[in-house]
Amino acid sequence: MKPVDTSQCLCHILVCVNRRQDSPLPSCAGADADAEPVFETFRSWLTDRNLLARIWLTRTQCMGWCHVDGTTVAFYPADELEPIWYRAVNKEDCHTLIERHLKPLIRSTPQS
Repeated sequence: MKPVDTSQCLCHILVCVNRRQDSPLPSCAGADADAEPVFETFRSWLTDRNLLARIWLTRTQCMGWCHVDGTTVAFYPADELEPIWYRAVNKEDCHTLIERHLKPLIRSTPQS
């Protein structure tokens, strides 16, 4: 086992892309949810700015809120004690989340 060096990570974003099979419960990647477009919007924004090594982006399975409101996104900023979670996220919300959580991180941190 080896520890992971997280010293360059500004934030870790988790996007639930869970799709329930044969279940009446909704899921983040279900028919009325935007899980993949949300993930791809974040990935495109990070890739365009060469930030994937500094802001980590991970697809996840169920994080426990799919059954309530659809696509769940969690931000784990390196300098915060508590993670920030959102439910019912759609592709249009990504711009607001980028402005609120990601742009301040890259403005205040020198690029390596």
